[in-house]
Amino acid sequence: MFLPILTAVCGVVVIILTRASKTTENFSSTSSITATTSTTTAISYRWNATAKTIAGIVGSSGNGSSQLNNPYGLVVDSSGAVYVADSANNRVQKWIIGASSGTTVAGQADGTNSFGPSYLFNPTDVLVDSNGTVYAADTGYQRIQRWTNGSSSGTTVAGTGTFGPATDQLYNPYGLAWDPSSGALYIADESNDRIVQYLPGATNGTVVAGGNGRGINVSSQ
Repeated sequence: MFLPILTAVCGVVVIILTRASKTTENFSSTSSITATTSTTTAISYRWNATAKTIAGIVGSSGNGSSQLNNPYGLVVDSSGAVYVADSANNRVQKWIIGASSGTTVAGQADGTNSFGPSYLFNPTDVLVDSNGTVYAADTGYQRIQRWTNGSSSGTTVAGTGTFGPATDQLYNPYGLAWDPSSGALYIADESNDRIVQYLPGATNGTVVAGGNGRGINVSSQ
């Protein structure tokens, strides 16, 4: 199952990305947040002096296995492993509990990018299922890529690789969510100002929110 992103409930540990310091930490306060029910620590929304870095090196960006560079989205699996969309390194990194370095599970470990199934370009969000299958919002290539556990390449499950407003296209996809009851994938299609739903096996998405231009009206996104 996918664990929720942007969760704010008591009784969980909160893990938050801090892009400025290139790290993922417990109890910080910047760009992305996820939750795991592995302990019963209550949430704090302020910096806690006992916070610790669990992925990346404070103040050190790079493409080494112990480093991150402009991390965006993250998710935690049932074992407590943290998956990070390591955006400027064009990869998704998996950090198991207590590890001093991560493992590349999508994209190239050295951060190279090229338009092909083995690459990502500025990924901004990630989901992982109970089988270890990774779904990455491949923002730079305008698509969503699925990487099965242990695979060296991904499969496109949404988007065409070119930006646009058509129902089979995306334009800067940023956020991902999953509906376990239907298997539907929901995508925050940022520059199209809409939320798109992709059912399993679909080649076209359905607009479920927005899509009527940017604005503050209830029909806008």
